[in-house]
Amino acid sequence: GQEHYQNVTAGFYDQADALVFVYSIAAQDTFDDLKDWLKEATEAAERGRTRPLRILLGNKFDLAGKRVVSVADAEVRHAYCTQSG
Repeated sequence: GQEHYQNVTAGFYDQADALVFVYSIAAQDTFDDLKDWLKEATEAAERGRTRPLRILLGNKFDLAGKRVVSVADAEVRHAYCTQSG
């Protein structure tokens, strides 16, 4: 996620029915950035805003030969994503 968009996105949590968090299986930094986005969504929910459905989506499966995010790591993050929402 781009830092300069985070102030803009905070307002969208109020009316969201679902949040889709997308990362590339071939780019570790996109997966690591999910921590910040999930934290922001959790904090918004704790402030009494809506608790939208959370969907974690790994993409770029056409680059499976260059996978750097393991399935096990994705499953751990998925569990956190669904428990925190």
